[in-house]
Amino acid sequence: IFTKSSNNPRAAKPEELAEVYTERSGREAQITENLTQAIRVAGSAVSREDIITITGSFYLVGEAKMILASV
Repeated sequence: IFTKSSNNPRAAKPEELAEVYTERSGREAQITENLTQAIRVAGSAVSREDIITITGSFYLVGEAKMILASV
């Protein structure tokens, strides 16, 4: 799932990252408008045995920590 940080205007565009991912892996990627939506999509697609990993800039990870702390 590719998305963008709301705090980093220099971040790569999720559409471009998803395109590279699809070209290299041969697998489809999802794109969301924001990190909250990406977390919801990921949460609905996993089982209790799965792990969701959030990677990217410190801005994105910091934003994810704030979102997850409020859940």
